[in-house]
Order: sequence, then C-alpha cells, then structure tokens
Amino acid sequence: MFPKGVTPQVGVNGACRGMTVFESSGTYRKPIGLVRAKITVVGGGADGTDGAATTGGNGGAAGGSAILYAEGKDINSVITVTVGTTGTSSFGSLVSATGSGGVGSG
Repeated sequence: MFPKGVTPQVGVNGACRGMTVFESSGTYRKPIGLVRAKITVVGGGADGTDGAATTGGNGGAAGGSAILYAEGKDINSVITVTVGTTGTSSFGSLVSATGSGGVGSG
C-alpha cells in the first residue's frame, strides 16, 4: 500500500501511470489527459469488541467494496471523496461502498 498522498507513476503503453489514495475524505482533481480509470472504494469496517481478562475480543465486521472502470470523459474535473470510518465511502455519485457501521457483535 502506498502512503497517503503518494501518486506512483508506473507502466508504459497505456498501463497504469498514476494512482491517488485517499485515507480521509477530500477532493479529487482529474488530471489533464485522463483516458480511463479504475476506481476502488471500500466502506469503513466496524470496531471490534472488548475482551474479558482471560479472552480476547471479537474483530469488527468488514466494510463493503466496489470497483468501477470509467472513461475519463465520464469523470467530472472535481469530485468529492468521502471516506467512511464506519459508514459508507464514495467517489462522488459515481460509485459507493457501504460500511458495516457501529460495533462488531460477539
């Protein structure tokens, strides 16, 4: 995984040439000349539960995920990105993934 704000430039002949990673909500600005994009969105997971003195707690439930392949012409120049901590994450109105919400059970 790349650290926050890292945009690696890799590949040739139309392969992936850039990546933007959001670890918190923010604004995406479409690069000039964008032809197509793979957009991956992951919803926030639930918190785990506390354990007793002799046992561990339960892990939290995973958030949902969604992937969209989009043509550059279909992506607005500025898009609001929402990163849900336990709720839904989204890339504007193009794609979203539901979070598990709340605290894990167990």
